[in-house]
Amino acid sequence: MASEIATAQAAGAPSVQLRKAQRALNSKVFNPRDVSELAGAIGGAELWNGKFKEARKLFRLALEHPNDNVLAQAITNQEFLGIEVDEALLRRAPNGVFEGRALRALMQTDFEAASELTECWSEEEPFSSRPRTLQSFVCGALGTFEKALGAADKGLTADASDLSLRGNRAYALAALGRLDEAESELSVINAQADDNARFSAMCSHYLFDPDFCNVASGWEKGVVEKNVQDSRRRIWIEAASRRFGSFAELNAWLGERCRSVWADTVHPIHKQFTVAEMLELERPHLMSMPVLFDGYVEKPARVSSTCLVAVARNRYSVPCEWAGHLVSTRLYPNRVDIACAQTIIASHARTPGSGQVTYDWQH
Repeated sequence: MASEIATAQAAGAPSVQLRKAQRALNSKVFNPRDVSELAGAIGGAELWNGKFKEARKLFRLALEHPNDNVLAQAITNQEFLGIEVDEALLRRAPNGVFEGRALRALMQTDFEAASELTECWSEEEPFSSRPRTLQSFVCGALGTFEKALGAADKGLTADASDLSLRGNRAYALAALGRLDEAESELSVINAQADDNARFSAMCSHYLFDPDFCNVASGWEKGVVEKNVQDSRRRIWIEAASRRFGSFAELNAWLGERCRSVWADTVHPIHKQFTVAEMLELERPHLMSMPVLFDGYVEKPARVSSTCLVAVARNRYSVPCEWAGHLVSTRLYPNRVDIACAQTIIASHARTPGSGQVTYDWQH
């Protein structure tokens, strides 16, 4: 049950075992030592739903006999749980629990200890790239670039598609003066990064350079992740108590609510100001906003013999003279445009769901 709850949470899907697990835990017929993993999984689900009091209670139960997963969750979320993971708690854990200890060392900026613990963690989980991702990052921060390179190489044998490892490997290679190899590694990353033509066009339109973060490396931008997480929970808890007639109404409310949060949020750097106050101070120095960018997801498609084009798992009609032609589909949040040679030949309201066909009788 614990694994199903955790997997569903990671996938953003409702758990089919959550209620059953809660009943089992509340029955109190099991030894506390045997339900640590289950209590931690339910606690993680409650934490995700913003039920901090209930999550705190469940994690306290799980931490009576902590395992690696429970410790790692408690350390990552200790600000929300209000539970300090100290040495006494770590001593309560089995000797082979290294993930939690490594994360705690990282959060305390004890990079030497984190480096040693990630080595033990990788021996404990040889088929996972996560220990080597953290180890190569920590070794790079310590300036031990040969060790960082070795950790990245070992991690890539477990998962060759891990962009975080490739980023750490490129950094170590560059620091060692092996620039050609670093450039080759970066080309692999750039080939996989989501930098498509429309995104590049948007960057050019608003005059900014994209700066991609490594995948699954939240510690690289911890302040941003924390602020987004806090605001998201605060706003969505309030949104759950409201009813909206349409997505447009929901989006309008979200925009207004996000702006109102700025007045209550302390600026992460200039702590004597709120975000709203800093915006007003910076506004005179900002560039004027150009016309809005025409943002859409563009893909090529071929018109079928029945004058239909497939877009996002639905089909839309086009004029019959375009049957068999190659066209460009432009997917917006609320509509679908179909173009050929920059000329819009059909436009439809976007259809929700999948497997549906939308016709225009004039086609």
